[in-house]
Amino acid sequence: MSGRIGASNRRLAWALGARCRSRGAALLLTMFLVAVIGILLAVAGPVWRTEMQRDKEAELLWVGDEYARAIARYYAASPPPMLQYPEKLGQLLLDVRQPNTVRHLRRLYRDPLTGSSEWGLIKDGGGRVTGVYSLGKGMPLKQGGFEKAKAKFNDAKSYADWTFVAAPVNAAPVNAGPGNAGPGNAGLGNAGPGNAGPGNAGPAAIPAPVSPGGAAGQPMP
Repeated sequence: MSGRIGASNRRLAWALGARCRSRGAALLLTMFLVAVIGILLAVAGPVWRTEMQRDKEAELLWVGDEYARAIARYYAASPPPMLQYPEKLGQLLLDVRQPNTVRHLRRLYRDPLTGSSEWGLIKDGGGRVTGVYSLGKGMPLKQGGFEKAKAKFNDAKSYADWTFVAAPVNAAPVNAGPGNAGPGNAGLGNAGPGNAGPGNAGPAAIPAPVSPGGAAGQPMP
């Protein structure tokens, strides 16, 4: 009788030991998988953040160009003899100076870097808006390969150096139907503010915008 009990205890001990060994192996495997996943995340995280930042920069270039073109159209559509830039970006949505409905911009775009509707504003000597720049912090990832019109974006130290300024354009008569953007196929003037030297003769000459770091450069209210 005692022999049977001893054999039964040995079988039970073996079964319990096997179960413990199985659980231990599963635990080791789980720990190994967690470590591998952690390593992959550590490697992939910076790559993912870099790609996201590049996407935001590409969007910023497009949005900035949209603002620069809209400001140039607003200036070109000024009723003679006074050529003026907008006092604020909201005036690009509806040009009340015109007898017809003229919209130079479909909507006010947010800053892709900050997600905010607030922009840094570049203004002329009269306090009117000639361009915009991002209020995002840090140095741009894109440091070269820009088109000629944006050559000054190369080697930028901050996003504030990416200035989107309306190019000099001549005033043209407004002939836009309801809901259409105003006239003027103005190119983009992306030279840094304060570098557009005077010397354009005639009333269509655009005043040199003030640098974003100067007294006139300030965030959009």
